[in-house]
Amino acid sequence: MLNKFFSFLFPVDKIFRSPPVIETARMTLSKITVADAYDMHVYASREDVTRYLTWEPHVTLDETREYIEHLERQYAAGKFFDWGIRHREDERFIGTIGFTSFDFFRKKVEIGYVLSPFYWGRALMNEALSAVIDYAGSLGFKTIEARYIDGNERSRRVMESCGMKFLRTKPNSLFVKGEWKTVHVMQLRVDS
Repeated sequence: MLNKFFSFLFPVDKIFRSPPVIETARMTLSKITVADAYDMHVYASREDVTRYLTWEPHVTLDETREYIEHLERQYAAGKFFDWGIRHREDERFIGTIGFTSFDFFRKKVEIGYVLSPFYWGRALMNEALSAVIDYAGSLGFKTIEARYIDGNERSRRVMESCGMKFLRTKPNSLFVKGEWKTVHVMQLRVDS
C-alpha cells in the first residue's frame, strides 16, 4: 500500500510510455521497437545468452517480433521500463537494460540487463549500467540493486565495475527452467 502511495514521487509509468533517450560514449539507450526484431533475435535465440536468464531462447524471428509488439503495448500502458541498447559504431541493437522492480517507499530500484555475446568483453554493459544508475539517481532513487544467478561471473563483474557491492545470497530462491537457482544480490547506495 505504501509503495503505491509513494509512486507519485517517482512517475516512472508516465516517463516510460516514451522513455528518455540516454547517450553514452558508445551507445544510445532508447525505446525498443519492432524494427529491432532481427538484431534482438540474433542474441535472444542463443543458449549462451539465456543460460542465466529467466526466459528460454527465442526459436523464430516471429517470436521475437511478437515479443517486441507485446513490449510496445506494455510501454503504452506504463508497465515496461527498459531501454534498447544501440551500438553507435555499427548501428546495431545489441541488448536491453532497465528497471525490473521498484520499492518507492525505500527509494530503491532494481536493474536488469542482457547483451549480445558479439559485444561481450568491451565494457559496453559497464557503460550502459553506469548511465542507468545515474538516471535512477536523478529520479530520486537512493538504492540500486541488481541480481545475478549463481555462476554468472561476467554479470557480477559488470556490477562490481559500477560500484555495486555484494549484499546477500538467496539460496534456491528462483525457480527457472525446471530447477531452483541460487541468486546473489548486489547493491549500490546513491547520493543524489
